[in-house]
Amino acid sequence: YIFRNCTKEGWTDVYPPYEEACEFGEDVETESESTYYSTFKQVYTAGYATSLISLITAIFVFTVFRKFHCTRNYIHMNLFASFILRATSVFVKDGVLFADETLDHCFMSTVACKSAVAFFQFSILANYFWLLVEGMYLQTLLALTFVSQKKYFWWYILIGWGLPTSILTVWVLIR
Repeated sequence: YIFRNCTKEGWTDVYPPYEEACEFGEDVETESESTYYSTFKQVYTAGYATSLISLITAIFVFTVFRKFHCTRNYIHMNLFASFILRATSVFVKDGVLFADETLDHCFMSTVACKSAVAFFQFSILANYFWLLVEGMYLQTLLALTFVSQKKYFWWYILIGWGLPTSILTVWVLIR
């Protein structure tokens, strides 16, 4: 447990200090742990890079061939773009947070760190909302078979990009 007392002069210092209470000084990483984490990071970096290349190729194909221009593929392209953002945000987050191995990442509170984490959270939100839009589109196809699909497309854009932006803005302002 860590304590602070409220006195007439204000809050007291934290007792015991974080380093003692959480045993940061004794938490030395063994060589096998650091090798494991390094290998794990290399594997997921290779996976995200492969995904990024594949998604960019898919968007290129959907964009170049006019035969693929339809509401369904526009929604797919936005979903792919959200996955591209997610992969990019992982690379940005890793670049910002793990650029210096000597830093204690638990206490980083820089603007770059906060921005990288906010960008990462936005990309995750956009992923989920575009998956929601895919489901809504399929439901619309089943329920409203004879209604124009194009009139709903801007609502899908608003849900897929607008809602994550507004949620993240509220989250950033609160934090």
